[in-house]
Amino acid sequence: MANTEFNNIVFDNTATTTNFSPNNVAQSDELLAPETYNYERETNFAKLKRKIKIAKIAVFSVTVTVTGGAIVVGLTQSNNGPKIPVVETPSFRVENKTLFYSFKLTDVKNYKVIFTIKNNKENIYEVVLDKDDTYESSYDLSSCSGSLSASLDYSNEVDLFGNLYTYNFEL
Repeated sequence: MANTEFNNIVFDNTATTTNFSPNNVAQSDELLAPETYNYERETNFAKLKRKIKIAKIAVFSVTVTVTGGAIVVGLTQSNNGPKIPVVETPSFRVENKTLFYSFKLTDVKNYKVIFTIKNNKENIYEVVLDKDDTYESSYDLSSCSGSLSASLDYSNEVDLFGNLYTYNFEL
């Protein structure tokens, strides 16, 4: 049986090169340290490194704070949603089988507001109001009788519906 060597490794250390001129300009003031080194007095290089570290921590802290604040604001606004429309100075009256109405709408921008007149729960008139404005008009009710209502409802056309104002009357 023959002895076999498994650790036959070929190497050549003379092929490597070394740079004997490193750039130590940033640490040059450490070369001027006195023979009896005073550890309580920092060198300029050490001061610069500490300032860079503090600046990095400050930038990170500000970034985290601003990002966290933006997330909190985004979450609270998405949960609360935009302001719902407001009906100001509503005025409804019936004279000689004619409904006279007047009202001012504000904050409509994110919603669809629907003005509806119903006769015994059946829609007889419906109009979509899509801007902030003062609305005044009349509607002829000569073909109607019984229990009627005029209402202002809002919707975001997805999942939110509500009533802003309802005027109930009899003919």
